[in-house]
Amino acid sequence: MHHTCNYTCSTRIITVHDITGVRAMSTIQIRVDDELKKDAYQAFEKLNLSPSDALRLFLRYVAENEKLPFAEVSVMVSEDDEDADILAVVRERLKNPARRIRVNVDDL
Repeated sequence: MHHTCNYTCSTRIITVHDITGVRAMSTIQIRVDDELKKDAYQAFEKLNLSPSDALRLFLRYVAENEKLPFAEVSVMVSEDDEDADILAVVRERLKNPARRIRVNVDDL
């Protein structure tokens, strides 16, 4: 059986035999930017995870919690140098989430 979904992924059912009997396993194929893949694989290696293990952890979390394991952050920037500086600060602070401060919108 072969299915194709909107996210350029395909699912194929593979039968895997284990001690408890037969269970169906699926293969997921995704397209990602080459640089993203390289960076992610390097991070997985540092974390002692295979890409498959990392994706299984992600999928299990989403299935169990019905939400992403992270908050998506959107920042609107223009091509001004000032905006590029702001974006650099945001990226740095997202790398170190323990360094957080609370700010009122009125204070901005």
